[in-house]
Amino acid sequence: MYCGDNVHHETENVNVTIEPNGGEYFADIKKFTVSSNSFQDNQKSIYKIVATKSDGTKLEVRQPFDDVPGSAPKNWLFEIRDKEIKSIDPKKSGQ
Repeated sequence: MYCGDNVHHETENVNVTIEPNGGEYFADIKKFTVSSNSFQDNQKSIYKIVATKSDGTKLEVRQPFDDVPGSAPKNWLFEIRDKEIKSIDPKKSGQ
């Protein structure tokens, strides 16, 4: 789930199916404009990830994500594991 300035502003859900055992999804950059007379687009940030596994189990992680710097870097990695969604710094993972 993406949001604008806060979790109640400009929210947007994105639903995808990821193949098990190595499937990937790269989230697009989403933009919003603060007001109709603003000339600047701002980037939405991902504030929640919900994964529904094939057995129906739901996993969820929300901001603040573990080990993610406050400036919300691009190309951040999240792994869906058996019992959790893990936030991983791609610079430390070798990705």
